[in-house]
Amino acid sequence: MSDPVETVVRLVNENNHDGLLDYVRTTPIDPNQLLTILYHLLALRHFAPALVLADHLQEGGFRHQILSLALAIGGVVLDRPEMETRGMADLSALADRLTPQQQASTYAQIVVPVMRHLAGAYLRANDTGRILKLLAILKADVPAMREILDAGEESDQLAGPGMSWAGELSDEGDFLHVFWYCAAVACGVPIVRDPAPGMAACHIRFTSRAGRDRVLTRGGFESMRQGALLVQEYAEEMHRHCTPGVHYLEFATLRELRAIARFLREHPEEAEAIRQRGQALARQRYDHEWLPGVVDGVAGSRWLVLCEVEEALAMLDEIRRSAPHIGLRILDLAAILADPGRVDGVCLTDRAEVRERLVRVGGLAPERVILLEALRNSPRVPV
Repeated sequence: MSDPVETVVRLVNENNHDGLLDYVRTTPIDPNQLLTILYHLLALRHFAPALVLADHLQEGGFRHQILSLALAIGGVVLDRPEMETRGMADLSALADRLTPQQQASTYAQIVVPVMRHLAGAYLRANDTGRILKLLAILKADVPAMREILDAGEESDQLAGPGMSWAGELSDEGDFLHVFWYCAAVACGVPIVRDPAPGMAACHIRFTSRAGRDRVLTRGGFESMRQGALLVQEYAEEMHRHCTPGVHYLEFATLRELRAIARFLREHPEEAEAIRQRGQALARQRYDHEWLPGVVDGVAGSRWLVLCEVEEALAMLDEIRRSAPHIGLRILDLAAILADPGRVDGVCLTDRAEVRERLVRVGGLAPERVILLEALRNSPRVPV
């Protein structure tokens, strides 16, 4: 590490922001080095020194997306509205100039850790104002989020049946749920945050994850079983089991969610029919021992064992995010055949010949070896 960078890091660690500003003003340092430091300061949530560096660079005529992001976030966190305004002024334009790879890196390395930390803190403090400011930053910096979480010019209050959101912020990266909730409320969608909604007439479920995947969880099926009308963010896996508009209501954008709120207000009889069909389907097919899907279908198992290691590794992160309560162990085919007793739960495979070998050679009970295709297509899979 070069001497100027070492000095900057030392001043940051000493929390000496005045000394940091004096140093960068009086010492010739490559702006690209400062940008690299700024990147890491944001990722580590050192907002005050990041704001100092960003302010210095912008005053020197430098323009960069990371710089604008630091000004906008620092302005919100540190109550510096003038800095927030300066950062937001060109954040969208600068973000749009990044390559897809650069956008993905910034999102994963900066936006996710920062927004997860701040959204949770402001949710617990009921600080909706700051959450909405963070939402504006998120949409400016992440082009894909603009259409999803943009309500347009509409701001009318959609009076009528309310939705109950089980509003918890976990460590699974679902900070996007907080933005969904606050954006919806801000544009008039009647949602009440209730961590234990119980028998509420209408449950809303968000499926977005930090990686911007939309992951199906068992919560929606539990809502339908309880008798609530399910309003759920799009998740492709859900379509294997239920039909949107028939058993539940589905949205993928904030505008679509507003349309659902209008539908609930203007067509209560149709909404009630959907609720009844959803409850009947859920109680018929999906009780606590028979839940659908690759993830939720094995939620009752102590261990989930995937025979094909490549597929196991591909699914591992999704499963751990969506069902952290599952004890997860990966075994390859040879290990299972060598010691079938190590298979504590359901064994999944995507090849019929592998299933045959596990039963014939490994001595596993046929009902404990399930083809993935059968699991995906069957509404009732024993766990």
